[in-house]
Amino acid sequence: MADVTSIPVKFSVGTFKCAAKTPWYISIEPISSRIGGMGQPLNFITLKTMVISDDEVYRGVTAYQSKKNIEDNKKKQAIEQYKLEQQQLKNNYERSLITNAPKLKDIGQTICKNTELSEFIGTIVLGQPTYRQVDGLVIASLEGFSNDHANLKINIKGWLNNFNQISSGPNVLYKQTPLESGRVIWDGKQGWYKCVY
Repeated sequence: MADVTSIPVKFSVGTFKCAAKTPWYISIEPISSRIGGMGQPLNFITLKTMVISDDEVYRGVTAYQSKKNIEDNKKKQAIEQYKLEQQQLKNNYERSLITNAPKLKDIGQTICKNTELSEFIGTIVLGQPTYRQVDGLVIASLEGFSNDHANLKINIKGWLNNFNQISSGPNVLYKQTPLESGRVIWDGKQGWYKCVY
């Protein structure tokens, strides 16, 4: 038993249950649409309505739920895979930091640190320069160690710019210190590694 009608409707489709003494189900599906009407355009949708049995409703719900479960599992697996890959990258990075950590024999060598920097944005508010936080690479020369080997004496070279070159100057700060070439500071050993620049 099927009936096809063409009327302007709001997009309300799906399977509906009629709550009568003997409940029955109806399926409403769009089969085509067109724009029409005077003044403002209306969307005319051709609907196919059909009374369906309990078995058909059950099969439809089961198929929908099965498809949804498969899609949900794929999404979950993709998220888990992404987390696993990110953890592996983090572990590799941390291993690399340990392997390439500066040692006493490396005095005079170039060392680097991936860290957050403050970059001057070119405006001064109430006499104070304003900065934005950016991820960057600090480049320096190793000059020495503290007595407990927890801190490094470093001679700043600058930071790595967008052209893969070393820049230096007062407009970029590392821990409130301008990254000017030749500036000597003490910093914790954590995160510094040997590099080639």
